[in-house]
Amino acid sequence: MSNPKISVIVPVYNVEKYLSECLDSILNQTLKDIEIICLNDGSTDNSLSILKEYASKDNRIILIDKENDGLGYTRKVGLDNATGKYILFCDSDDFYYELTAFEELYNYIDKVKVDVVIFESIRFDKNKGFYVEDRDLFNDPPQKEIFSYLDINNILFFRAYTWKKIYLKKFLDKYDDWFFPKHMTYEDIPFHFQIITRAKMSYINKKFYVYRMRINSIVHILNDKIICDRCLVFEEAYEAYNILKEKFDNLDFFNFM
Repeated sequence: MSNPKISVIVPVYNVEKYLSECLDSILNQTLKDIEIICLNDGSTDNSLSILKEYASKDNRIILIDKENDGLGYTRKVGLDNATGKYILFCDSDDFYYELTAFEELYNYIDKVKVDVVIFESIRFDKNKGFYVEDRDLFNDPPQKEIFSYLDINNILFFRAYTWKKIYLKKFLDKYDDWFFPKHMTYEDIPFHFQIITRAKMSYINKKFYVYRMRINSIVHILNDKIICDRCLVFEEAYEAYNILKEKFDNLDFFNFM
């Protein structure tokens, strides 16, 4: 498939329990003109076999089997191989809540002509079911349909999830310094701040994505490596904060984070 409307980049690492639900939520979208770039990041479980089975049944799936580099760098490999007009990132233990998500996002971003559109999500926990936390909500929307970070009053709206946005591929291709490190956790926070300081943005108040809460996921583990990664991310975020502080007199770094 050449130049589809959307490329969906799905890094995969040891998620055999959740992978089918993720892929089904993508393949069954009402927007069919998509490519799904599935990157097996050195899985040691049955994830690769599941990917091969799905790829054999749907030619929209592009399967890349690679050594383990971590989530950030794997996203970069996916982006380098994407040919779509717009980009979505999906974590392979998550899934899309609405089967019309891609169609609605494509129509919206193509209409408003921006670099990035931010959308809402919902969380899923096997004990709680589906739920929304207050911190996930946009409580202070900008007054403009098209805006930059200069136009908003509440910088905390910009939750730093890579999967919470749809991106114009031409915008991403304009820069060669996106933060996609190997073997680093919380890597999406610096990438997020690079996005919001560069992009012309818009917002759609719809919950398209389900973030699965897992006790054994990366963000819920604490060890020496995780602590070091958090320190590195803190340094990267502080650089972004200094850029923003020139525009926001009352911006406090700890609220910013």
